[in-house]
This record gives sequence, C-alpha cells and structure tokens, in this order.
Amino acid sequence: MSTRLRSLCLILFLSLLVVSARLGAQQESLSVEQTRAIAHQDPQWPSVEAHLPDPATASAEKLEMAGDVLRARRFPEDALDYYMYALQRGGKEVTLLNKMGVTELELRHFAKARGYFRRVVKLKKKNSEGWNNLGAVEYLDGHVSSAISNYKRAIKLDKKAASYHSNLATAYLEEKDFDGARKEFGIALMLDPGIFERRGT
Repeated sequence: MSTRLRSLCLILFLSLLVVSARLGAQQESLSVEQTRAIAHQDPQWPSVEAHLPDPATASAEKLEMAGDVLRARRFPEDALDYYMYALQRGGKEVTLLNKMGVTELELRHFAKARGYFRRVVKLKKKNSEGWNNLGAVEYLDGHVSSAISNYKRAIKLDKKAASYHSNLATAYLEEKDFDGARKEFGIALMLDPGIFERRGT
C-alpha cells in the first residue's frame, strides 16, 4: 500500500472515530424526555400506546404487564414509568424493583440499576435474582471482584440456576481464573445443556 493511500485510510478512519464519538456524546446528553420522543417516532408506538392501561385506575398486575410489553417492544423509558405506577398501586416491590433495575441496566444506567438491585437485596436478603443482577451490574461496570462475590451469594441461595454459574464463570475468565471458569461452565452445562445456544455464546 502506498504512503499516500495509507495516509488517506488513516484520515478516513480518524474522521469516522470523531463522528462516532460526537454521535455518542450527543446520545448521552439527551434527556429522558428527548430519548422518549425519539422512541415514540417508531411506527409501532401508536398501536402500543392505544392499549396501555390508565395508571390511575388499572390494577398493579395490569400496569406491570404493560411495563413488560413496553420493555419487550423497546420502549424502556415508558416501561420504567409503568413499573413505577405498578409500585404505587401496591405491586410486588421486589419483583418490580428487579425489573426496573434490569431495564436501567439495558439502558446502561449502571448507578440507577445498582440502586434498584441493592434495594432488592436489602428488602429480601435471600433473593437470588437480586444478587445475580447486582453481580451483573458490577461486572458490566468493571467491578469484577464485587461481581464474583454477588454471583457466589446468588448461587448459595439457588444452586440450580444455570445462568448464575455461567455468569460466575464469565467473571472468573475476566480474572484469569481458568480452573474456576471451567468448573462453573461445566456446572451450568450440566444444569442446562442448551444454555449457551439460547445466550448466543
């Protein structure tokens, strides 16, 4: 490759990096309402909105289900609203907080997700899902040793959850503990032979 062509490729690559960095910064600076407004431009939004229950009169179960539908349809900000409405109407606090935390985790709002999961394990210390989710947010936020500790607590409470063992194995890999990872992946596969096919790994 000639020096000139190499220089042109380098300039093009750097330009793409600058543009993607600007787009990322713009996306991060958008408020919740701006993000929601963009999402509501989706052609499926009117049909989803038409079937949403009234937060003032609907039961907690219906409001939670609406949150689940909104999350599945990729309207996470609206899903969070409906989970909050369900909480206010007396819904199951631990379940709803876990769902809110997972939604915030999907939005990569690690601090908010961590806050919800900490509330879960404070309310119900033996909630294995809460400990596993807390492990996930710690792992994704780069706190691998904390993630390992939380995954171990989840496993202690529910030894038969294959995904908990798989998550612990992944964290062990990050720490270069290959024996630990091999052992946990083995347990995950023994508990659920199809786990990695569904997870796409």
